[in-house]
Amino acid sequence: MDSIQSVSTIEELALLLKFDAAKLHRVLARAPYLYKEIRLIRSDGRERIINAPRGHLKEIQRSILDHILSKEPIPDCAYGFGPGRTIVEYVAQHAKNSHVLVTDIKDFFPSVHFTRVNKIFVQMGASDLIAHSLTNLTTLHHALPQGAP
Repeated sequence: MDSIQSVSTIEELALLLKFDAAKLHRVLARAPYLYKEIRLIRSDGRERIINAPRGHLKEIQRSILDHILSKEPIPDCAYGFGPGRTIVEYVAQHAKNSHVLVTDIKDFFPSVHFTRVNKIFVQMGASDLIAHSLTNLTTLHHALPQGAP
């Protein structure tokens, strides 16, 4: 097992993720309950909610990142998010510009819904079963949780 395209069962997914199959089955059944909600107060006084995965769910999410998502090419427009790239190199690309727009997308993570995440895994070559399983492991309340790997 070296790619998501070659995986057709949860047991094969466990092999790809280098994770115990029985534990993966248990985490799949309990994924929504394996988050810790952390409430932070921003500098402006507003609350920010982080849903951090715990235990084996966090390990599996990290493994999904390492063994599946990190193998996908990153477009040049997302330079700052690639492995081995530094913030200094990112900023250097913009140093000669007279204007730079810095923005933060409000509620970005909750706006990325279950169906979009599932579609991405399918586009990567996952079968419906595997895409749905990966989506269940990486979303909470049908959206991306802020605070996960």
